[in-house]
Amino acid sequence: MQKILVIRGGALGDFILTLPVIQTLKQNYPGAEVELIGHLPFLLLGKNYISRAHSLIHPRWSSLYLDTPLKQPLVEHLALFDMIISYIGDSTSIFNLHLKGIKGERFIHCNPNPPVLKTHMIEYLLTPLKSLKVKPARQPVIILDEKDKEYASKFFQQHHLQPEKLIAIHPGSGSRKKRWKLEWFIELSSLLNRGGEVIFILGEAEEDLKDTLREITLGSHTFSGLSLIQTAAILNSCSLYIGNDSGITHLAAALGVPTIAIFGPTNPQNWAPRGKTVHVLFSDRISCSPCSREERNRCSHQRCLEAVSTEEVVNTAAKILNFL
Repeated sequence: MQKILVIRGGALGDFILTLPVIQTLKQNYPGAEVELIGHLPFLLLGKNYISRAHSLIHPRWSSLYLDTPLKQPLVEHLALFDMIISYIGDSTSIFNLHLKGIKGERFIHCNPNPPVLKTHMIEYLLTPLKSLKVKPARQPVIILDEKDKEYASKFFQQHHLQPEKLIAIHPGSGSRKKRWKLEWFIELSSLLNRGGEVIFILGEAEEDLKDTLREITLGSHTFSGLSLIQTAAILNSCSLYIGNDSGITHLAAALGVPTIAIFGPTNPQNWAPRGKTVHVLFSDRISCSPCSREERNRCSHQRCLEAVSTEEVVNTAAKILNFL
């Protein structure tokens, strides 16, 4: 197999959970060119496994969504691939029917949003590769290059930070229903400052928290407006990461950073980040947790997240960092 195309939409966590698929292809077909179509900032994280990256929103692919015959140059381009794997929509979508018509049995589709998920999402996403009888990779691994590490080194020097005992906290998530309360993260930072230096990392979804954090936190640094690869470079040098069920939490775990992931409404058996040192804090005492997305959207309380105490997080961090 010489050329393989993988198509993956979705959010950051979705891409990172799909990394084992890409790693498996590269490990079992080391001479093959693996190309990816997806969200370009995410694809940069897999640059060690990907030969070429293409934006899913590029006009080149727009006709795949239309119920009209494809132009011959696009058909000829897609026909060059020995295999195409799509994690877009359902199997009856016109997008996938076009690809099926070009590649036949060499086209594999996997619904990215299964109605019922009975295993970990990584295992589910690996399902299309079973027919290839290859040895799967089951843990996402993100490897940064020297340029990224050099950026982190300059960043720490600029902000007078010592990465040896640096603790990164990301208080956000794509869904506000998955967020541990901000005041608990602030309390946590004041307790952890005894054994390390705490920084808060904010993404686009947490811009609303920036001013509050900078006004309230003492002895902590708050950073926002970083690119994804810059965030990865900073996290890669930290001694500990703490966050919710979020894409950034999956990122930290895939970088091999000791990670504490706080779960509430989502099922860690399906969605927990995988990494060298990952500690998932989740209470099984709340009868309504985990719940469906519809139930989560209707929920008016946070009892499942409230069941994870600040003390529990601090004690877990202390064991990892050997302080307090």
